[in-house]
Formats: sequence, structure tokens, C-alpha cells
Amino acid sequence: MKAFGADYRPDPYVEADYKRMRDHKWYMSGRMITLHDIYSFDPTVQVKLEEFTDVIGRNFRQPKEGLGFDNSAVAHMWRAMIRPAKYL
Repeated sequence: MKAFGADYRPDPYVEADYKRMRDHKWYMSGRMITLHDIYSFDPTVQVKLEEFTDVIGRNFRQPKEGLGFDNSAVAHMWRAMIRPAKYL
């Protein structure tokens, strides 16, 4: 707490959210990625997109129904972006 002082305490809602998130099963995975991912790459390595096209294609393909109409967990967000004036 160097930036805020030794006796600094965040607001109670911030502490409560932190404790709730800290107990989430994926908290430490996300934290490890956030802390260490930037250091895991060698800046001298040249990466080509072609090495990842298979992974990208498998994970980010557009469903035949079209984004927003595939009954996925994020369909409502796609529909809102496609037609922002129309209610979900």
C-alpha cells in the first residue's frame, strides 16, 4: 500500500467484492495470467498468424444461425449490438 499509505483501507464494498471474487474457483487462474503472461513472451520471437488460424477458426467461428440467434450464453449481447434500439 505504498501509494495510499500504510493505514489505507478501501471502501467496505470494495473489500466485500474482493473477498467474494477471491473465493471464486477461477480467481487464481486469472490472477496468474494477469501477473505472468506479459513476461512469458520472448520479444525476439516472430509470431505468424497462420500458426493460430486453426485455433481461431475452432473457437471464434460464426454459427450458421448467425450471431445473436444461436441460443448461446452471449446471444443477447450480439442482438443488442446488431439492433441497439430494439429491446431484448
